[in-house]
Amino acid sequence: MDTLRKQKRKLKKQIRAASCEETNGLLVIWCQLKARHSALSRDESARKKRSQKRKNQECFIRDPFQFARQLFQQPKSTLTVEREELATHLKKTYSDPTREIPLEETTGLEWPATPEIKFDSKPPSLREVIAVVNKARAKSAPGPNGVPYLLYKRCPSVLKKLHKILRSAWKNIKMSKEWMTAKGVYIPKEQDSKGINQFRPISMLNLECKIFFSVIASRLTKYLTENEYINTSVQKGGIPGVSGCLEHATMVWEAIQRAKSDKLNLDVVWLDLANAYCSVPHEMIQLALRMYHVPEVIQVMLDDYFSGFRMRFSTNSYTTNWINLEVGIAMGCTISPILGVMAMEVILKAAEDSAGLANLGGGCSMSPLKAFMDGTTVICSKEDETRRMLTRLDDLMSWCRMEFKPKKSRSLSISRGKVDEATTFTVAEQQIPTVSQEPVKSLGRWHDSSMKDTRRGAETLELASESLLAINKCGLQGKFKIWCLQFMLITKLLWPLLVYDICSSTVEAIEAKINKCTRKWLGIPPAKGEIHPSSTSSTVFTTEGGVKKWHGGSIPINTHRKGLLDGCDDWVVSADLPGWERHPGVIRWTALRPDIVIHSASTQQIIMVELTVPHESRMEEAHAFKEGKYLELTKELKKDGYEAKVMPVEIGARGFVGSSAYGLLSKLSIGGNKRTKALRLLAETAENSSRWTWSRRNERLLHKD
Repeated sequence: MDTLRKQKRKLKKQIRAASCEETNGLLVIWCQLKARHSALSRDESARKKRSQKRKNQECFIRDPFQFARQLFQQPKSTLTVEREELATHLKKTYSDPTREIPLEETTGLEWPATPEIKFDSKPPSLREVIAVVNKARAKSAPGPNGVPYLLYKRCPSVLKKLHKILRSAWKNIKMSKEWMTAKGVYIPKEQDSKGINQFRPISMLNLECKIFFSVIASRLTKYLTENEYINTSVQKGGIPGVSGCLEHATMVWEAIQRAKSDKLNLDVVWLDLANAYCSVPHEMIQLALRMYHVPEVIQVMLDDYFSGFRMRFSTNSYTTNWINLEVGIAMGCTISPILGVMAMEVILKAAEDSAGLANLGGGCSMSPLKAFMDGTTVICSKEDETRRMLTRLDDLMSWCRMEFKPKKSRSLSISRGKVDEATTFTVAEQQIPTVSQEPVKSLGRWHDSSMKDTRRGAETLELASESLLAINKCGLQGKFKIWCLQFMLITKLLWPLLVYDICSSTVEAIEAKINKCTRKWLGIPPAKGEIHPSSTSSTVFTTEGGVKKWHGGSIPINTHRKGLLDGCDDWVVSADLPGWERHPGVIRWTALRPDIVIHSASTQQIIMVELTVPHESRMEEAHAFKEGKYLELTKELKKDGYEAKVMPVEIGARGFVGSSAYGLLSKLSIGGNKRTKALRLLAETAENSSRWTWSRRNERLLHKD
């Protein structure tokens, strides 16, 4: 091809210098060269596509998840700073001249009572060590000694020897110095990160150290939760079995929506901690351990661990010198999360009395503090309470030698249901930006001044379209594209669909795009009508005397959708509740008691509505169970001449309304705004009932006040 290009360029020069008689002949030769060059270009392009397709197939078969992940993620930036700048930053971040100075005494600290369940101080058992190793990812990066998890997963005898070493370290309260060394890397927080502050430090420790402290972290978490030292209604970070991110994000959004719809006053402030893990003083950790009555042996081990901890960081071009960890806890150490939660819990409990419960209307209220790890959200109904809470938190942070970062914090003030941009708040003697100036992303959810999710729905639709296009262009076989759709794209779309209030039309548009691509990749025709024979017996237009006439008799006259209650006007509603009319006699003789029975004596119709409030993941199972439960009763009623129907309805325990409720209201001819209001009321009632039940979880009898 290069030869043809040179010949074409040379021929062009000859054409410019040639006479009129020679030009025509040279043009013919040039057109022939151009045709050959175009044909070779097409062949070369096809060859490259085949080569890339074969390469993609091999990469997908080798590691499907990694290949699918690269389809949707752009290459991340790397840290490019000078060695001196990074060394200065590390010294500033991890040095603490006041490390040996105890914290000053302060008022308001809440010392917990003596624990009812003691901390397990026995050396780690083999079962605990095996559980930690089995839970860890085989591809987790090894520490400075280069030993991977795969060694302990595949070699049980080696794991048993490690267990003996861990028991010896526990009994002698002495750890190896190799456990106190770590190599660190910087990973970007955002897509186009450039400065050091836009990167997050991650420490990679030796796996023996991580296994040892995983056992301590597991026992410490169990100890704190069993003794109820951590208020899970406020702090949900680091607690196993709790979807804290989703629950807190949903509760904050629900508070904002209630204030908007009921025209209430509400202040929401999202606080960001400067350097988070890297700024927690070791004295604060020791104070938290003493306050929560953690055994002295654990306190001594952790004090020795942090006193001798050192690390160094690597970039693409150099590695820094070793630096001691004088302040903060290493991100990457298995015990760091629970220690951070304990330190934050001391501060939260000391500040929670600075403001009352936030009033959300309808008798609902919410705690003024919501926390997830180091992220804290303040929710108050009165402006003076919000300022008092921020002042108290700021004082506590100054006392423990930490500080908030006002530039990354955000505030939202709602006055009578509308955003009040004139109200601002301060922390660390700096003004907090409002969400009107800069939107904030908290716990995976974006918040802006519109207080709506319309923009998020459009972004989700755009994400689905771009991702489907990326899958379509990857060159894989159809079945492999379906795999990428099922195990990567759909899971990627689940979070925004779960956390945002996206309208059904947007979801249907996403579903239509997915269905179109799925049919294309599986080789199915675009519409089902194309694979079914058309009807030859239906006649819409007939010709009489050369003129086409419309025959109304050839189409159905009544196109209105018939409801369940159409056809009679003597319907009677009975419910399995005190004060309501009793069920009809044909049902009372059975042991079954449907929640609601709608019956007509003239037409002998019976509609049984059965409500279930399951967990959202068990809605289909609950629906099938209720249908089977009333199947025999339905058959008996039909034998007696009744037209019986069972309508199971599911409302999720956390307020998610199942499609069965929508279908029931539609069949009862309840539509439009009435149906929307009814569904919203059902969701709020289920959520309030779950909240009421949870608030009385420690009582032996559930009784209403």
